[in-house]
Amino acid sequence: GNNSIDWIKIFGYKQLVDRFLLHFKEAEVITKPAMDCSILLLSTDPNLINFFIKFQFSRTRMFNIAAVIDSLTKLDQWFGAFVKMNCNLPESFDVEFFEKSFDAVLSTDHHQLIARFLHILYGYSDLFTEHARKRLYVDLLIKKHFFKLFLHWDDVVRNYYHQLLVFKLTRTRTSDLRSKGYLIQEDSEGDTKFAKPSVKDRMEIPKNTNIDPKFELDLLACTVIKTSIRVVRSQLRGDIKAFDESLEVYGRKAVSEYNYYASQYEMWEDKGLDKVPNLAPLSFINGKTINFTSASDRFFSVHK
Repeated sequence: GNNSIDWIKIFGYKQLVDRFLLHFKEAEVITKPAMDCSILLLSTDPNLINFFIKFQFSRTRMFNIAAVIDSLTKLDQWFGAFVKMNCNLPESFDVEFFEKSFDAVLSTDHHQLIARFLHILYGYSDLFTEHARKRLYVDLLIKKHFFKLFLHWDDVVRNYYHQLLVFKLTRTRTSDLRSKGYLIQEDSEGDTKFAKPSVKDRMEIPKNTNIDPKFELDLLACTVIKTSIRVVRSQLRGDIKAFDESLEVYGRKAVSEYNYYASQYEMWEDKGLDKVPNLAPLSFINGKTINFTSASDRFFSVHK
């Protein structure tokens, strides 16, 4: 039977929550007991996540590094509560405010803060419903901030972003998408194209494409990622000017690093593994170094 409790109907519950939220607002410092209580309350009403995130980030000064780290730590704990409850974030999740919070962190250009936020998005990607996933992972992370993050000066931020693109942007394995005829193998430029029809230089799935709706978001993510990488390659060749030239300094290295993680994804698929690898910048991979060998820097190998 269904053993869930309808907390709203329990006498005194609403008053208890209202009193706690008032305390949460008025407290100068959120203590561990208060934080523990907020996590417990999420199990009674998941919609409270919006209040906690809005309140915490609204009072955080983005150029106070310690304060931002504290807010991200709390966000990590709140999202972790949903993992323990084995449920997604509610449909009411305020993705618009969450976007603004990420933009605010990105505006600081503090590499540790950006890396921490990307770490959270990597670890909790499965919590987001389709609408929120498109807004955050496709529209925000790729369409809006692709060049700044893909070509970021800090290798940890850059590599966290590469791994997020490779392992977390799609929920359907690319081998499955290929087997269904939606994707074809990458060409000599490392580009993945739609088998029918081609969407070269486009940022969305063609309206007339006959695609199973459950694959649309994954196909959109594949399209936007590969299109964006083609843009990087084109600018590095001097064909176009699509992003700030100051970002070009890490361009060839970034593409090669991305290719490495893409190769790791293929190995992960071939082995039939379920658990995705933990985030690991290339500089942290023990005993291995990147060898840039090809003239175009499209390919590289990892040597022990």
